[in-house]
Amino acid sequence: MPIKLIFSIALMVLVAAFTGFNLGNKCDLWLFHTFKDVPVFVTVIASFVCGVLLTLPFTFGKSNKEAVKKALAKAEKNRAKEEKLKEKAAAKEAKASSSSVNFPLSSEATVEATPAPDTSL
Repeated sequence: MPIKLIFSIALMVLVAAFTGFNLGNKCDLWLFHTFKDVPVFVTVIASFVCGVLLTLPFTFGKSNKEAVKKALAKAEKNRAKEEKLKEKAAAKEAKASSSSVNFPLSSEATVEATPAPDTSL
């Protein structure tokens, strides 16, 4: 944090020195109209600000495209993982169903009823 503050103060000192040394320098500026005796530092600072404003949309547009690409790549990776998990589960299920013997869950035996012998003679 203090380093950023020091750099900001140094930048402000440089801008103030540039402004102070160029107060007497004047130029004509044409922007669809000729402006007479415009200080040079105003022209330079205005040009810098215009350049910054024109590059901002391109800067944010690029980062947005990168974010979209990252999100798509992540979604593709997740989908591939899910497919692998489904394939493994299907393989386990197929292996389990083919190698196991189906035993009844209950141990009840079915007994058929036979008639009792006749004991009356």
